[in-house]
Amino acid sequence: MNIWVEPACADGLAENDAGSPIQSVYADETTPLNVSSGDISGTETYEDDRSGEETDVSGEEGDDETEIIDDVSGSVSEGEFFLISTEDLSEEARSKAIESFKDLLASESFMAVIFPSDSEAYLTADYDSEVKSIVPLGTTVYIDDIEIEKTGGIYYLAHYYMNGTEESAYFTDDSLLYIAEAWVSWKENEYSKFISKLNNSDGLLYATQSAASSSVDDISLFPYSYRERLSALKKNHPKWIFVPSYTGIDFSTAVSNEIGDRSWIRATNFNKSQGFVGSPAAQSGWYLATEAGVSFYMDPRNWLWDHNPDDRLPDGTIFMFEQLTYNSSYHSEAAVQAIISNTFMSGSIPGEDMTYAKAFYDIGKE
Repeated sequence: MNIWVEPACADGLAENDAGSPIQSVYADETTPLNVSSGDISGTETYEDDRSGEETDVSGEEGDDETEIIDDVSGSVSEGEFFLISTEDLSEEARSKAIESFKDLLASESFMAVIFPSDSEAYLTADYDSEVKSIVPLGTTVYIDDIEIEKTGGIYYLAHYYMNGTEESAYFTDDSLLYIAEAWVSWKENEYSKFISKLNNSDGLLYATQSAASSSVDDISLFPYSYRERLSALKKNHPKWIFVPSYTGIDFSTAVSNEIGDRSWIRATNFNKSQGFVGSPAAQSGWYLATEAGVSFYMDPRNWLWDHNPDDRLPDGTIFMFEQLTYNSSYHSEAAVQAIISNTFMSGSIPGEDMTYAKAFYDIGKE
């Protein structure tokens, strides 16, 4: 199982809260709890034909009546509620929301992960679409286009990889976790304007929530043996979101495939005391890791630390699991330059009219 650590919003680079590389690791427990998000309740919907006739919302005698009218020039009597037909305004807002997102896609690449459970991938962007496949929790998808239904549903066309093969399908907004601030801002502004117009035009109440601020208990998606450490991290970093990603390989198989000449280890005091050091490797100063050593270093539960209580092991090991999703708010050329400023890469690339920082930044953005 892979663990993705998603910072739910950009807080800059303080305390290394964003922007560290991640490695694939495995665990022996692979069945998370089944968690589903709750439905919005307490709103009544009804159908009208814009005929101008009175419509009783509750159906109970004595309740106020709702009129569908086109002319509001007259006075409004106390206790009455008027619903104004603004379908043309909502359609204009929908088109603007779609076009503004397409403009963002033209200038920035958006990635997301399937969250908070396995997701249906649809062949078309509509509620009645045929399901193409079920995409596992934690899968990375790359956004290519967007469609918004007249009723408010968002469908993203995205490509992704399943068993080494590139696939393409539509995903609903609530099946994705994303943190790119431009994307989140679009959802909270341009899309919300459309929803506001839509609420006024058809009398339905649409509740929207960014996946990045989902109320789903992400810790409960993990096996029990992970939860104590993840809960402690969550307490220290409440904006972090943890996403399990399953490899389909059991832990013992993964370990057995890494034993031998492909796993070298240093003979540190810690490794020697734990029985992790085997016979000498081909290069001086290195040794073959024992099965116990391979197992220890591959198990993600040993690295769920921001500050490791064992002073023989490094701090900040949780950041090996951070997802490398580009975010223009804090992934900048200046940030790269600050990281490599004390290395041989602090200046320009020999023979090139470009700094190392610029090259790394451009590669990461792509």
